[in-house]
Amino acid sequence: MRVKSIFFFLIFSCALNPSISLGDFRVVDGDTIHKGSKKFRLEGIDAPETRQSCLYQGKTWFCGRAATSALEKKIEAAKTIKCEGDEKDSYGRVIAICYADNQDLNAWMIKNGWAVAYIKYSKKYLKEQQYAKNKGLGIWKGQFVAPWHWRRGKRIESMFKTFLRLPILVSFARRVIVFFFLCT
Repeated sequence: MRVKSIFFFLIFSCALNPSISLGDFRVVDGDTIHKGSKKFRLEGIDAPETRQSCLYQGKTWFCGRAATSALEKKIEAAKTIKCEGDEKDSYGRVIAICYADNQDLNAWMIKNGWAVAYIKYSKKYLKEQQYAKNKGLGIWKGQFVAPWHWRRGKRIESMFKTFLRLPILVSFARRVIVFFFLCT
């Protein structure tokens, strides 16, 4: 009887607590993970979308896939994963801070340059973002479109068009080279 009571207590306490810390997690993208039917959106961060590309030294690279991969590797290497949160977003995901072996995954993604601080919702990770930016880590090593702009249709290619419209701050020779690059 005592074993049954403990078993029911554990089940009941898990149902009340939205935190999940055991089992297999599936990384959807750089800021969303699933555990079975439970979906978590990492709070205060915005990672490049899986199909999003960035520029580094004039070449396109798939920064969205790289961000997803970085989160997958971090989770796979951890012994425990725990997500804590109460609120849900418009997609039904729990807005959560997740931990890998007690390390804040949200902060880790930003500090390593795989996500940016989603300041529309939180300013909690600005220090980590400044660190990544100063060190040129992850997406900060080149040029990128903020994920919230990318979702609204802005692409890295449009940055070149903006570059061409810059006033005298950019020399005429650079404009000609960029124009030639875009036209060929």
